Amino acid sequence: MNPEWLLAWYQRFGRSLPWRETREPYRIWVSELMLQQTRVDTVIPYYAKWLSLFPDVQSLARASLDEVLLLWQGLGYYRRARFLHQGARLIVEQMGGHFPTDSAALTQLPGIGDSTAASILSICYDQRLPVFDGNVQRVVARVTGCLDSVDLPPVRRHLLSLAAQWIEQSPTPGDHNQAMMDLGATLCTPLAPQCRDCPLREGCEACRQGIQVRIPVKKAKAPVPEKEMAVVVLVRGGRLFLQQRLPDGLLGGLWELPGCELKPGETPVTAVERELAEEHGVEATAQPEFAKVKHAYSHFTVVMHAHRCDLNEGEPVAAGGMASVWVTPSELDGYALPKATIKVLDALGEPWRRAPSHSPKRAVPPVGSTGRLL
Repeated sequence: MNPEWLLAWYQRFGRSLPWRETREPYRIWVSELMLQQTRVDTVIPYYAKWLSLFPDVQSLARASLDEVLLLWQGLGYYRRARFLHQGARLIVEQMGGHFPTDSAALTQLPGIGDSTAASILSICYDQRLPVFDGNVQRVVARVTGCLDSVDLPPVRRHLLSLAAQWIEQSPTPGDHNQAMMDLGATLCTPLAPQCRDCPLREGCEACRQGIQVRIPVKKAKAPVPEKEMAVVVLVRGGRLFLQQRLPDGLLGGLWELPGCELKPGETPVTAVERELAEEHGVEATAQPEFAKVKHAYSHFTVVMHAHRCDLNEGEPVAAGGMASVWVTPSELDGYALPKATIKVLDALGEPWRRAPSHSPKRAVPPVGSTGRLL
């Protein structure tokens, strides 16, 4: 692999991205976590709005989790937002506000593995650490003609060692890593590699043998499980009942409609009535299903049967120690909602339909100020 050819290609064809206009570690860190499992064109507007509200690590550390999640709404994989928030507070409270400059310290921050640390440290401090994300892994595997499964730890270690050797030969480690990522994202793509335009084609073993699309070799993925759930919509006096998920775990800290997974042989109607009785302490009658929403998460999909319910007796409380609130349609913009909940509200119709947005229309209100906290 000739690093000079790669860098020459990058200087001419590398993508113009907002986070490439800086070497400030906070801003590179934000971009790296946003880009995990998310397309570049999706990240760009979120990145700009994030920096407009949280321009430095101190402002992020001062923010509430509600503010952070609301700004992240729609970007998915919300634990990344929690990782940034937690990391900012660690940097301010335990590191004197100074961003770590070595891999051992940097990987102590939540959500940062070796590859993310390598990207940050090479770009900001010219450290010779190889990025090894999916794009880079594919490039290395193809250049070397690797027909062993990259899911095997020894194979991954071997390919990583080659990536480390390549970056040692490069005069600019940060540009080298970004060039490798760009090459995998734009030319050395999984299904339709554009080998004719590739700066590494002359030394690429996969190209020589015509086996590009066979590499990298991966084991077959297991079928994605599907869960069936019933979702409760409680509206009273023009206000909607929401509960806040606990801060840890899937969708931690977001506000959602109550719901439950269906038990074997259970109908959605009996499920929502059971959920309200057992978890929320109220008796209610479920109306007919008004929507069936399907949503995909990283490791499973969910089918949600949505029912409006009429309270017969009692005052609902949130399940499992969660916070809860009644909100009006105009107040709803102050709460970070999962995409699945937004889909249900869109099906519910006006005035609950949520207009698509990349940023909050208003600042996050203190919990309890926009509705009655239960």
